[in-house]
Amino acid sequence: MFQFILIFSALLLSCKYDFFHFLKPISDLLHSQCLSWISASQFWELKAALICGEDIQNSSIKKTLIHLNVYHVAVISAAQLQSLHFIFYWLGRPLFKEKTPTLAISWIYVLMVGMNPPVTRAWFFLSWQWFNRKFRWHWSSSLLLMASCLITIAFHPAWIQSLSLCLSVVSVCGLAMVSSIRPSAGKIEQALWAAILIHLLLAPLLIPFHQWNLWQFLPGMVLAPVLGIVLLPYFLLEIFFPSWISTSDLILSGVLKFLDRFEISPIDFQITVSATIYMFSSLAILFALDRWLRVERLKNYSRQAQSSL
Repeated sequence: MFQFILIFSALLLSCKYDFFHFLKPISDLLHSQCLSWISASQFWELKAALICGEDIQNSSIKKTLIHLNVYHVAVISAAQLQSLHFIFYWLGRPLFKEKTPTLAISWIYVLMVGMNPPVTRAWFFLSWQWFNRKFRWHWSSSLLLMASCLITIAFHPAWIQSLSLCLSVVSVCGLAMVSSIRPSAGKIEQALWAAILIHLLLAPLLIPFHQWNLWQFLPGMVLAPVLGIVLLPYFLLEIFFPSWISTSDLILSGVLKFLDRFEISPIDFQITVSATIYMFSSLAILFALDRWLRVERLKNYSRQAQSSL
């Protein structure tokens, strides 16, 4: 009950206070500092997008990334924040027994990247997940996702119409659905099914912008782990080791050449979907699926217990 009171209180406070605008000056200051740390190079813009969440101004690169539906991979996203959070936790494990300092460091990074909706939601999800484990609330992943979404909207109510927040939430819903339906599958198999399901779930939102094709998930599936898990930490270390710039530029040049090989024609189909309604519908479906699977597992456990007697 306390958890629901906390969320409801946050929603009520958001009617009077906008926490986003309160922290925006601090975020702008940290964002400017983040950009100043990136050394000048041929691909400064891409590194600024990946590390600091800066919007890509280069029209040709931006068009290629959007056309292949991998723009969210090039700009700091929720998945990349979670990767960084794990790295921060792994590095700080010898010093900190609790995850609280790691969450604080991750929040500073959220401020540095401009508090965009997907990254902010990911941080609230990580925080709520920590509370769930710390106080043994026993919340399911669907409830945690719904709570993080509501708190994110309470943090900045204007985000209720944010397409990027909707894309982020729907993507996580797809990932959670695959984990719930096929919990015993291998990591590679789960990643493949998740990429396909997420791509299909995002179709109603991306088709109106002529940015969706049946095979678009392939470059994103390849590029996401490369950028989020391998290159992002490498680029962060490059701040301390400027001599690595030539190597990173060579890698980014190869990535862009790889993307140029994909010639995908988007589907031209007229469809109009409310992003907000679609987001909450996806959350409701995930919650219903999660509850149904839990009931079925309890029934199977009960049958096995009876048959063993």
